[in-house]
Formats: sequence, C-alpha cells, structure tokens
Amino acid sequence: MKSKKIKLTALVALLTGSCFLSAQNIKTGSAFAIDKNIISFEVANLVDKRISEHPSTPDYGGPNAFSPHIWTITLIMAEGTDVTSLTPIITLATSTTLMSSHSDVQDFSRQVDYTILSEDGSIVIYSFLAYAQENKRGQIIVTMYNEPPYGAGYTNPMVGVTDHSDDKVFYGFAVPYAGYQFERWETSSPATYGGQKFYSNPLTEFFTDNFSITAFFKEIALYTVTVKSEDISKGTVSGGGTCYAGGYVTFSASPNTGYEFDGWYLGGYKVSSSEITNYYYPSASCTLTAKFNLSPPVISGYSTLCLGSQKTFSASNWQSGYTWNSSSNLSLSSSNSYNPTVTANSTGAGWVSVLYDGKEVVMDVWVGIPSLTSISGGPYAITNVQTTYTAVLNSLSSTDSFDWLVTPLTGGSYYLTGQGYKSAYITFYDEGYYQVGVKATNTCGTTPSYLTYLIFVNSRSTPSGAFAYPNPADNILTVDLDIYVALFPPSLSAGVRPTYDVRLYDGMGSMLHQQKALSGILQFDLSNLPNGIYYLHVYDGVNKTPTMVKIIIQH
Repeated sequence: MKSKKIKLTALVALLTGSCFLSAQNIKTGSAFAIDKNIISFEVANLVDKRISEHPSTPDYGGPNAFSPHIWTITLIMAEGTDVTSLTPIITLATSTTLMSSHSDVQDFSRQVDYTILSEDGSIVIYSFLAYAQENKRGQIIVTMYNEPPYGAGYTNPMVGVTDHSDDKVFYGFAVPYAGYQFERWETSSPATYGGQKFYSNPLTEFFTDNFSITAFFKEIALYTVTVKSEDISKGTVSGGGTCYAGGYVTFSASPNTGYEFDGWYLGGYKVSSSEITNYYYPSASCTLTAKFNLSPPVISGYSTLCLGSQKTFSASNWQSGYTWNSSSNLSLSSSNSYNPTVTANSTGAGWVSVLYDGKEVVMDVWVGIPSLTSISGGPYAITNVQTTYTAVLNSLSSTDSFDWLVTPLTGGSYYLTGQGYKSAYITFYDEGYYQVGVKATNTCGTTPSYLTYLIFVNSRSTPSGAFAYPNPADNILTVDLDIYVALFPPSLSAGVRPTYDVRLYDGMGSMLHQQKALSGILQFDLSNLPNGIYYLHVYDGVNKTPTMVKIIIQH
C-alpha cells in the first residue's frame, strides 16, 4: 500500500453517542499502526498505548444522538515527557484524506481529534490523549447521573457508581431518547472538578480522583402541521402530522376535475407552489391551506381557415360565464357556447379567444392563402459556393409547401436543393444575374405569382465590399457576414467561426455604429447620418488589421 507521511494536529470535533466494540492494549516501540487509514503513528518517548474502537451508532431520535466511527488512543509517555508539546509523525494510506487542519507541535494533555475521510467515503475520527507515567494512581470512583433522571436518555457507563482506572482515559457516552437531545456534561464533585462543563459527546477526559458527573438532556420541541383544502369541491389534501424541531413532514394536494392547484398558504402567504411537498421543516405548529383555481380553457380549432369557410371551435374546461371573442375578419355563431361555429369573412391574420375570470386565452388563426413578404439571403453570391435563401411569411401565415424557381437572366447554370421546403440551397456555377422566386401553398391555395429576388453572382474576384450593400446607401446598410466569410475565410479550424466585430466610422475617425455576430445579416440605421463618405471596418477576432470598405451615404 502506498502511503504519505505528514505531521498532524486536528481540530477538536463535537462527537455523539457510541459504544465499546473492541480494545487493544499492546506494548510497542515508538511507532504503531491503528487501522487501514493510519498505517503508522510515531512519537518520541512513547512507552505504551491503549487503543479502543467505537463503531458508528444509528440515530435514536435526537439530532445529537448519532455517533460517528471513533478510535480512541491513549499514549503513555516516559516519565518527565512534556505531553503539552508533542510532535507526532503520522503515515496515512494514499487513499485517505485528512479533513482537519493541523500544526506540527500539539498539546496532547487535552483531547486531540484527527478527522479522516476513508477510501470508502466514511468519516473516521481518531481521538488522542497522552500522559506521563508518573500520573498513574490506581482506581478512582465515578458516580454517573442523568438530568432529567428518567425518560430523556441513558449513559455508558450506566447511571450509578462505577470504578475507573486513572491510567486510562475516561469515556462517557450519552444517548438521548426520541424527543430529546444531548446538551452537556457537568461535574459536581470533588472541588477539583466541581462545576466543569463539557460539550463533546462522547466525553474523553483524564480524571485522577473520584468524581461525580451528570449528563444533561433537553427536550426537543414537537410541532404539529395541519393541512386542509380551502374548498373540498375544488380539491383534496393529505399528509401533515407531527415532527420534532429540525424534522420535516410531507403533504400533498390533488385538484378535482376542472381545477388546478394554486399553492400552499400560511397566514395569507404562499409558501409552496408544489402539489407534493416532501420536505417541509416547520418552525412552529401551523395550519397550511391548499388553494385551487379553475383550470384555464384550452381552445381546439384550426390555425388556417379558407375564405368563406365555417369551422367548429371548442374550449375545454368550459364554465358558465365564459365568453368567446374574435378578430374583425372572423365571426362567431355564439359567444357563450363552448363550441361555436367560426366563419372566415376576409383574408389575413385573425384570432379567437375565451374570456374567463378576468383573463383571456387566445388562439391565432390565418385566413386564406399564404402571405409571402420577402426572401432572406444576400443579393450577392459567389460561384461554386452554396448559398441559402429562405422564404419569409407573415408571422401567422401557415404554409404546407414551397415552390422555388431560379431564372438565369444573363445565362448560366445552377444547382437547387430544398425544393418544397421553406429554405432553398442554391449553387451558382456561372457569373451573372439570377432571379430567385418562390410561391407558397396551404390548404386554401397557392400564392398567385412568384415573389422574386435579384442575385448578382461573381467569382472570388467579387469586389471586396460586396458583403455590404447597397452602396451608395440611403437609410439602411446591410452587412452579410456569410458573403464576408466566403470572400475572406477565417484562418481557424474547419467548422469554427470567430465573432465578427463590425464598425462604421465617419471621415474624422469617430465610431458611429458597432455590432458583433458570428454570422448572418447585420443592419445599420443610416437615417440620421448626413450624406458623405464613411468607412466600414470588419474585425475577425484573429487579425488585428480590419477589412475596410468605403461606404457612400446618399439620401
């Protein structure tokens, strides 16, 4: 086993109830092993040692009842050794971690605890005490008490009188019963020890004379959490109950059909929005009320209507007092029926809605054939480079398919993919002008004519400013980063694009606009700038020198 050698001093930890499992009383030299975690402990002037193991114990009800895994080690030092200034060398297995802080020299006349994280994830505490041989005096009498005397907990040694050898560390364990927690130890006699208080559990101390000690327990507050429904016709509740301070209760709410859970309320304030609350930690006895609201209506119908058509719409969770409403191009056969007939009177965007409890739920409806507004994609393209063009529709217009048409105006060939879809991918093989057009079709019909877009195609000798257009510009300057990338490929790994920093300067060098993007279309508003010559700079994040294009603004 590989190991690591270090000098240790640990923080004192508060420990809780345990019991004796085994003990070792073996005389050795100055170095000895304890377990798989501490494979060697070495200290000068060591004469003898006593090692006891106290495995972890379960929680018997109070927050201080659980005891971790503890080893207690008594170091018997040669006569005249100053146990307040020892420098141990401890060798740990490499799979362990020391969790407590330490210094080289340590006072071992008081309990010193080393906390170690084992390879299996468990926490083990090693408690050390040391005394010189001249302090051995024989047997002493220990008298144990509990406070309160009955029903709060028990101790080990048990309440009563017991003998104890003063060449060993005294170990006292206090285990509270349910509803109580350990508070402290307190000695009452003799004068040497009277009134001393100890808050560690188990107690690990040297006593060299007869003494009496009491384990004090205190009662843990018991809280009752009551849950109820604001209206059982809307929903039911279950759970709640009692728990000790620091504990938790579980409860749940179930809305009835047509209702939804709103939240748990305490004194008018919402404390939880979860129907099932698994961990609620009360700070006092209380009553929690579950509130429920009517479920909102859900509209079912048609997102597209043909001009003059009539279709039935409906709303689930319909309640008396709910009403329908619609846009001006639609009419309703009834405003207070859950399933009215909707008539499409004119084309364009429309809507139907249901008003309920001062709220409104809306469904958008498009009437008629699709409405195309534009084609996105730069007006410049490069030969043998695939370019994407996308049909842009009215935001509510529904479309089933698209028909793309490419017309070479000055001759030339191309390759088109994406026919039938919203986006087309076109590769132009020859220079010149091309017209790209698109029609859209839905259940009501097809747009009567193609929406067209003029494209100029050139080879890679395309003017360097082709990515910024129009030039001269009036109110809007468009910068197409996809064309820019085709003209000026970034010197990065394949598939990686830098962030482009695009700036517009006037003739005096003042920056007027700035935008950053990885790709796509950028637009600059020029409406407030006077006619004149300006300069567009594009930084690719790699080269310090930007690409510069002269821009003419002419309103």
